Amino acid sequence: MAHFGVFYKCYKETSAVEYSLKQLFSIYPDCPVYLVSDGGNDFSYLEDKYPTLKCSLENDSRGWTLTSSGCDPIVHQYRTPSIHEKFYETFCTILQRIKDGVDFCSKRHILFMEPDVLVRGELTIPLESHLLGVIPQPNISYDAGWNKVLKGIGGSYNTIGWSWPIIFSSEAFLKAYSFAKENETTVRDLLLSDVRFGIADDVWLPVLFGACGYKQENNPEVAECNRNLDWKTSGHPLLHEYRAMYPNAGDPDIGRHSAEEHNSQ
Repeated sequence: MAHFGVFYKCYKETSAVEYSLKQLFSIYPDCPVYLVSDGGNDFSYLEDKYPTLKCSLENDSRGWTLTSSGCDPIVHQYRTPSIHEKFYETFCTILQRIKDGVDFCSKRHILFMEPDVLVRGELTIPLESHLLGVIPQPNISYDAGWNKVLKGIGGSYNTIGWSWPIIFSSEAFLKAYSFAKENETTVRDLLLSDVRFGIADDVWLPVLFGACGYKQENNPEVAECNRNLDWKTSGHPLLHEYRAMYPNAGDPDIGRHSAEEHNSQ
């Protein structure tokens, strides 16, 4: 029996979504999965194949921040009142979608998946862990803007973000969810403190958990395909940056990444 559930956010990466779900369910056939298509394709047809899968086709919450080659320059106006409001709306939307996934899965822990996250073996998730990810990362420092906000929150924990793929406890998330709902001013301060809090799930989730006093822990079961060139034979049961099944560049269903970025060494 699966000891965790999955919140899965995707767009139009149909082959990658289908492949990753096939792999996941081959190992954990009863794993509950709450899949949100963020303004992309309708994946509800997969519910007939996988009884514990729930698919939801939602509005595009973050497309306004992106171009075909990455972030739209508009995101750097994140302190402009009208842009800040859009960031806050996006934050609230994604936060609620994860809450819906946590409620649906009803498991002690949740794995946050996107199409380039691949489960290829059994996962060991310590019962006492509240936030697992890949740390440290070289491109975030402890002087990131949000840490100035965290210092003003009693019992908070300094965080560096970038901990993908994230595994979190439902208990910790529900506490973070309540904190965000009850402390709008603090959330807005975090959004105004650093553009990365508004555009990256692997930043704002650890930061929000840090605001609630939860410390990130390194997950030794993760290999990142573009950093670990031995990932094919490394035995890590959880992969990030696995993009072999992604659309090719120029495909109308392309998201932020393409199959050409896949590390094939």
